[in-house]
Parts: sequence; C-alpha cells; structure tokens
Amino acid sequence: MDKCTPTGIYTLTEAFGINSNPGSGVTYRQLDGTEYWVDDENSQYYNTMQFGDPNGRWSSAEKLTDYPGYYNYSLVIDYNRWPVVPGKSSAIFIHCDMGIYTYGCVAIPQQNLVNLLKRLDPAKNPVVILDFSYDSIYNNY
Repeated sequence: MDKCTPTGIYTLTEAFGINSNPGSGVTYRQLDGTEYWVDDENSQYYNTMQFGDPNGRWSSAEKLTDYPGYYNYSLVIDYNRWPVVPGKSSAIFIHCDMGIYTYGCVAIPQQNLVNLLKRLDPAKNPVVILDFSYDSIYNNY
C-alpha cells in the first residue's frame, strides 16, 4: 500500500488481458468485464482476482476492464500471494506502458510484454528480479 514496486525475486505464474491470448506460455485469462482485483485489506479476497459483482465481499477493488491500454496484456507478479498478508500491497503486475507512473507495477511497451508472454515456459519456473540497479541485482541475487 506504499505505491512502490517491491524488490526481490517473484514467480510469474499467470497472465490476463483485455485482448485475446497472444500465445502466452503461462495461464492466460481474457477479461470479459466480470473480473476485479481486490485491494480491500479487510476482505478475505485481498490481493486476488474475483469475479462478478462485489455483493459485500469487498469495499475496494480494480475492475480490470476499466483500464484499457494498461491491461491490454498483464502478467501477475506473485508478490504477497502465498500467503497473502493484508495491507502488504496488492495488484502488482507487469502491464502495458501508458506513459505515466504506476502505483507499484512494472510498465513496459505492449509489444515487449507480448514477446515476454510468448517466451515464458512454466516448466522453467519463470521469475522476475526487481531491484534498483544492476549492481544490486548482481550482488544480492
């Protein structure tokens, strides 16, 4: 909830997008407008994708189709997922760059994201390493 990208090594196990599956190696869900990513830290569904109207299950969430461009394609960074710690941050993705800052996500050009999705092989346990500099990554991981 600090609006910063977390540092560390995180798995990449699923993707979603407004656009159809470009040939993703990891599980991909094309959004149909029923999906929310819950950011209500008081909800049992915090930091998960849920479907259908909230009906009191949460008081705050991103309706994913409300962000065209950003979520044309998106890769979930498995930060704070297993186990989920309420308030530790939610909805950390690699998504399409729209030319403005993010609230903790990683934004890259859409074609680069499509290329990445096509290259991911779940059998090889893909991860993303997030840190401040090459030297930090080289020395810490």
